[in-house]
Amino acid sequence: MDEGVEVVFCRKNSSWRRPGPQQPHNMCETQASTSTQMENKPPTKTLAQSDNGDLNQFAENQKHTQASTECTGEANDCLQGTHISVTTAEDENVSSANWIQPDCKQEPETESEVREAGIPTQAPLTSIVTQADAETIVSELSALSPEDLDAFRKHGGPPNCETIVAQVIESLESDVDDTRTLRSGISSLLNLCSDRDSRTCIGVSGGIKAAIEVMRQNREDIAIQELGMRFLEEVCSSHFENKLQVGQRGGMQVILRNIRRGSNLTAGLFEGCCGALRSLCYECEFNQLLAASQRAAPLLADGLARWRNDVHALEECLHALYTLASKNTQNASMIRESGACATIVSVMEQYAAYLNIQTACLEVAQEVLIRNTASREDMGAAGFVEAIEGGLLKHTMAKKFIVLSCSCLRYLAFTSANRQRIAECAIMPLLTASLERWNKCVDVVVSILPAFANATYDNRRNKYAAARNGGVATLVSLFDIHESCSSICEYTCKVLRNVSDGTIQTKRQCVRQDGILGVTRAMKYHLQVEGVQEHGCAMLINLFDGFNHLIKEYQMEEHLCKVLEMHQGVARVEQQAMHLQATLARMPTPEGTKQNSVRSGWLGWFGRNRDSDESSGTLTRAASSWWFSTSRENQLAHRESISSRGSTALRVGEITLDAEDILNGEEIDKAVARLSTADSAVEY
Repeated sequence: MDEGVEVVFCRKNSSWRRPGPQQPHNMCETQASTSTQMENKPPTKTLAQSDNGDLNQFAENQKHTQASTECTGEANDCLQGTHISVTTAEDENVSSANWIQPDCKQEPETESEVREAGIPTQAPLTSIVTQADAETIVSELSALSPEDLDAFRKHGGPPNCETIVAQVIESLESDVDDTRTLRSGISSLLNLCSDRDSRTCIGVSGGIKAAIEVMRQNREDIAIQELGMRFLEEVCSSHFENKLQVGQRGGMQVILRNIRRGSNLTAGLFEGCCGALRSLCYECEFNQLLAASQRAAPLLADGLARWRNDVHALEECLHALYTLASKNTQNASMIRESGACATIVSVMEQYAAYLNIQTACLEVAQEVLIRNTASREDMGAAGFVEAIEGGLLKHTMAKKFIVLSCSCLRYLAFTSANRQRIAECAIMPLLTASLERWNKCVDVVVSILPAFANATYDNRRNKYAAARNGGVATLVSLFDIHESCSSICEYTCKVLRNVSDGTIQTKRQCVRQDGILGVTRAMKYHLQVEGVQEHGCAMLINLFDGFNHLIKEYQMEEHLCKVLEMHQGVARVEQQAMHLQATLARMPTPEGTKQNSVRSGWLGWFGRNRDSDESSGTLTRAASSWWFSTSRENQLAHRESISSRGSTALRVGEITLDAEDILNGEEIDKAVARLSTADSAVEY
């Protein structure tokens, strides 16, 4: 089969139509050409400089940075519009029932007939579209029906975009007083934004500059402003160069001036302004900083309260606020200072059944909570925890909503007041139910576990709520479902560490629901993961009160020796591992067994660290805890060891004990009394 590319653009009865399969090329009022290679994209034009000072230099740096990642977006951009129509073998089998058939005479099909008819087979595309064709195209673009517009965009728009854009710009500059012509011109540019190549063509040909100038000169024409906002939104979509150009040419000022209209602002224009602002600032730090310098966030916060009864305008405003606050601390702080947090909470309560509104509110709240710590207490006091509870009850199967809700709860729970609010709202059973329902989804599990950990920190009610009704069993099951996922195992150990550091009831739940088995298996499976070892040891230490014999059954002594060798120099891991080993050593040794492996592991550690000074006090406190409470047999073994090394004393922080003191019970009691242990609960 010939691999040539056939580009067909048919105009009939003032609308754009695609000919059906196997239709003639020589149709009336039809232009066609066949070429073996695609035309090159228009070269990127350097953006004009403006008077924005340092922001322009920042924009240039941003443009060079974006160029390195531009290739990754090409595949996604191609999904938005087809540049050309490629004839393949499968096209021969496609039914033509849904295509509009032009009333034209039959085209010669054989190569000889084509030569006899004098039809050029490799005619350049630019030679087919004349100036008259361009003028006709411009006049008809703004009158496309929805069906024809879909077909128009599907096939990449008309040929020779540069000629059309030039004609549109000429009409915009020549008929400055004819509002009908101006509206038609901006509508034509809007319809041309069907794919990335067309948007690039508009940007380098001056279409953006002309459209912004028209909006400046016709500030009171609402129709022109609405069309202009839609055009800015489309032309900046997935196009970094155009975003910078709009920002540098004053597009941001035009958008914000429309939002400041006051009583003259319509819901449609406000929605268009929010859409343009969202597209302009998405993944463009230059425009985010530009919006912050002109205080765009407070304007949107006021609009959020004003248009809260219009669902479409409200949703667009929330998306714009999220784009401004994303990875930008300055805009997030402005949102909080403008009082938008309380408005967001009231909107969630008003639209509890609208999933899109709920999700958009959570996106904004998440960015503000992450980047502004003062907002955590504000949103908690405004009833955000209660609003999340209502959403979790209604949208149990909405994955994105659950992920965002748990992310917000994670940051809310950094304050003790919000942890108490979580306990009063009975959030923990809802999180347990969501975890059980989505236990195989990594995204949901990873978002729920940090919220679990922070909510159970230093709050007994949340610890008890997390442990009861199968909560521990649900957590332990994650060790089996995600056995090879180190991050999930680490987060699960964190939660169990906090839950086990509660009352005797929570400890019993951890034991009865196989918490010890799950943690020990995870520790042995993920020996190289620091977090699993640290939190696993801390969890087992918490359970020693009354459950010593159960932990002893899992023979953790040899594993702890491996942990000390594997994570040598990692203070937080060594501290917990030695503390657990010291606790294990206090237990009575079964008759007929020896602790040779344990003894050799600890003697090896002391051989490496016996000359440590007070800077290693954190480690030596844990080590001394074991030595001061170990059996007489191990004390004698240590005495022989240090004597053979030529040392007669052991220095532990400010405590110095010689070989005789180690065997003196009174000195042991004094040393143990001076040891301190930290709170084993952890906040993340």
